[in-house]
Amino acid sequence: MTRLIYTDQLAEDSLGHIEDFGITSEKSDKLQQLETDLSNAGILSELDRLWVFKNNNIVASLVDLANGNYCRPQPGISYNQLTGFIGDGSKAYIDTQYNPAEDWNKYFITGASFGVYIPNEVTNPTTTTILGARTGATTDEDQVIMSYTGSGYIIARLNNDEFASFSTSSLQGFYLVNRDGSSVIIEENGTQVGSATLSDTGSRPSNNITLFALNEDSGQSSFQDLNIGLFYIGNKLNATARQNFNDAVQKYFT
Repeated sequence: MTRLIYTDQLAEDSLGHIEDFGITSEKSDKLQQLETDLSNAGILSELDRLWVFKNNNIVASLVDLANGNYCRPQPGISYNQLTGFIGDGSKAYIDTQYNPAEDWNKYFITGASFGVYIPNEVTNPTTTTILGARTGATTDEDQVIMSYTGSGYIIARLNNDEFASFSTSSLQGFYLVNRDGSSVIIEENGTQVGSATLSDTGSRPSNNITLFALNEDSGQSSFQDLNIGLFYIGNKLNATARQNFNDAVQKYFT
């Protein structure tokens, strides 16, 4: 097992010193199978980004499978090829370099989805920001965020200040948020656990989405030490596609 902690030097170029750790850029058979499963199900073509951080090497984990774009880990982030990236809770985050307002292709305002896989259980956290981007320090408008509040609720916004939520004492597995028109749902490991009906259209946030922290007007805050093994964002997915997505992801992480 290879474990790598990003330093300032490594963060200057995410691929700069990978060979020093004896890691190649070859995809594992399991990763290739996940890519094939999602492609055959018609899912991969509906995504703007898909990063699989649980990987046999760090190079492949930094390249999204949907369109070949790189994310950029920042200093302090840890990498474990068996589970993915782990935040340090103080300064570490991943800049996806994906701005929903500028970089979208499949991510429509009223037809969109995103999701993460959390390999290791998070129990009773105070406040956990899994990912986020919003415009305006005094408003939640234009926000894409999945966060776990101290009151025991996970909330998810999708291009709107309104949100779907559900109550839970722990997080583990595949969390998918889907917006179809004014309807937003949250699924946990293939089961719907939250929903909301939005009263207005909203718009896309205009900041890069970051993982392990909230990006608010290009300033990161609410850093977390949880573990993320996968992140995707793209078009809305119907019930069959969501089930196929969950099945493929669960098989990969088993």
